[in-house]
Amino acid sequence: MMLCQFCEGLTIQTLFEIAQKQINTITDNHQFYNFPLDVYYKHQPSYSSLLRSAQNGCELCGFIQQEFKNFPIRRKRKVEGSAWIADIEAEVFEKQEDDLPTDIRICLTSSYCFDHSNPKELSMFDTLLVQAGDEDPVEGVILPVTLRLGTPRKSPVILDGVQIGRWQVDPDLASTENFSIARKWLEECCKDHVSCPSSRETVFPTRLIDVGDTSGLEAARLFITIDQKGNYLALSHCWGGDMPLRLLSSNLQDFCVEIPFDELSANFQDAIKITRELGFRYIWIDSLCIIQDSFLDWENESAKMANIYQNAMLTIAGSMSKKSTEGILKARDSFTMDPASMHHLKLHIGCRASESVSLAWKDDEEEDLAAVFARGSLASRGWTFQERVLSHRVLHYGRRQIYWQCRNGFLAAEGTPEGNNFPQLVDYPTVSEHLASKLQTHINHIDSQKVYNDWYDLVAEYSGKSLTRGSDKFPALAGLATEVALVTNDQYMAGIWRKDWQRGLFWQSEIGKAIHSRTYRAPSWSWAVTDDPILFSYSRHEVMRTRFESFDAELLDYHSALSGKSPFAEIKSASLELRGLTYPLFRSQQIIHPQAPGLLEASVYFDEPHHESPDIFRDAQAMMYRVKTENGEYALLSLGIGFASDTPMEWDNDLEVVFRPKYLLFLISSYYSESEDVHTVIGAKSAEESKLIVGSVAEALILWWNSDKGGFYQRAGYASFSIEGVDELQALTKDWTQQTLNIF
Repeated sequence: MMLCQFCEGLTIQTLFEIAQKQINTITDNHQFYNFPLDVYYKHQPSYSSLLRSAQNGCELCGFIQQEFKNFPIRRKRKVEGSAWIADIEAEVFEKQEDDLPTDIRICLTSSYCFDHSNPKELSMFDTLLVQAGDEDPVEGVILPVTLRLGTPRKSPVILDGVQIGRWQVDPDLASTENFSIARKWLEECCKDHVSCPSSRETVFPTRLIDVGDTSGLEAARLFITIDQKGNYLALSHCWGGDMPLRLLSSNLQDFCVEIPFDELSANFQDAIKITRELGFRYIWIDSLCIIQDSFLDWENESAKMANIYQNAMLTIAGSMSKKSTEGILKARDSFTMDPASMHHLKLHIGCRASESVSLAWKDDEEEDLAAVFARGSLASRGWTFQERVLSHRVLHYGRRQIYWQCRNGFLAAEGTPEGNNFPQLVDYPTVSEHLASKLQTHINHIDSQKVYNDWYDLVAEYSGKSLTRGSDKFPALAGLATEVALVTNDQYMAGIWRKDWQRGLFWQSEIGKAIHSRTYRAPSWSWAVTDDPILFSYSRHEVMRTRFESFDAELLDYHSALSGKSPFAEIKSASLELRGLTYPLFRSQQIIHPQAPGLLEASVYFDEPHHESPDIFRDAQAMMYRVKTENGEYALLSLGIGFASDTPMEWDNDLEVVFRPKYLLFLISSYYSESEDVHTVIGAKSAEESKLIVGSVAEALILWWNSDKGGFYQRAGYASFSIEGVDELQALTKDWTQQTLNIF
């Protein structure tokens, strides 16, 4: 292979020594993850020199030049407010015309690290950056060409304890190598991970698919278990429409003899193949193990979902398969690497040709597990959410490689360490501890309050996920709800918990609106009433709450009518009977300045836009004003905040933009927040003073009167008042009325 003098000197050892020099000289970790200003390998003196060298036969210069030419980028430019497509080579030519430097600079870096990570602790260099000249001081940075470094799995390159390059992956997900990797992951997890369950046998679900022995010669069949134990796998997948073949009352007996393999969807065929290759005989697949035309069987079996996924040795996740007919092991030709598009860097001068690291184009949007979790087919689905949380181990099938997830962490077939390439999951530490302890020899004491905290985070993440049937809103989370009920010994009330019911009511839309389902599936006060993503109005990490209990509402009773037997599944109706302080509220479109005189500071969250003004989604961070109504009574008025310079400071109440009818505020709870070490609050001289500094809050439901079927109250939103201690709370509520209401 012909190389110019600059490419002859370009070796992994040289680049590694330069990177180590850079690491030892930086004063800020962020500096390492930008292209270095002065510590880099000095290649060709200009881009023109690179082109001449390539034309003269230097293969590596030709490879680099092709990457500059073939690396299109999309950059935002202020040209009529639109984006335009350019490429790096065009940008470099512009620099040459302006007599700016275009010398070729090369360095090693790590793509998986967060930009705040300490580079002295990194364990892999997996990326080569090639830049032409300096940053453009006017237009900004011309992005460097990004190349991926790779080595065979069996021949890793390690320099001073740092791995050079990712392992090259087999694009055939059904290859012997990929199955070998998966088996090794499972074996190591069962053997070495203290936080993960061992390979001991667990109770079988009611039905399993018996895939036969590992030869694949035996036909798959339905296996009806009777108090038996053993090891089995479970499948998490997207239906994506009708199933070609599923378990029905009419074919149950036939399935017990043989399941016609060729009639199964591609996902199920692949799941059976994976089960055999991993050395297991049984797998649980929802539509083949639950009788699909029997509501009673569906209710009974879906209620066992927690145990099914917890007891499974491993969950196979078709994470990128959009529908059952697409397949999990489907070959993706677009992800295979053309050898002609690859090059190699030798380890050091004078080494054998085989002692090298491959170079290939690195797609900025290439798949990793973080992308699979964020944009994969399973990521948006409601049912698969609890399947992931409940599972102790998950083998994810992406498009270009396989991934591992267990309670010990994540792995990828290409061997990258954990970093920004892996998902940053919402942490559910207490629920996770409970789920793990169920399969250990001991069960730790669990703090119920921490379990409730986890529940709110779980619900918030689950809330915006898609369900084919809206009525599955509760059933698709029933497995997790069952576990929370078990550990807290609490009553489940349509998505909230009796012992922590007040906090469960205070949810708000994450996107500005929370449209209530017009087909009944949940009471108006439950988060399950909407398909929009929601958040809860608390932070577990910042403060501890102490209530002004004498002002709090009282839960007198909870009434519900279930669709079946399970309190965690579908319901026909539910209501809360509450006694507490109430006050009339009107909703106005009027916009005022936040510092206008006479206002109460409050955040008002209406779930839905008013039908008279659909453009207004919610009055978030609204102010409230005490007004005298036409009949001489007093009420509160919610007003929007305007931050524009022309928003008047002085204002008069505009009755023309006040909606009718009135709403009703129902005070649920009030509390003050204090830091865990109150004396550390800046400026606080005592615990009492600290409480006032951190602040006090009163929270209320916003109700409206639904005149249908004799009339009843429903939630319309909620409001949070910022107050300064109990004296201000007393002043706020001095003329509020005590009432007992049923809220549906």
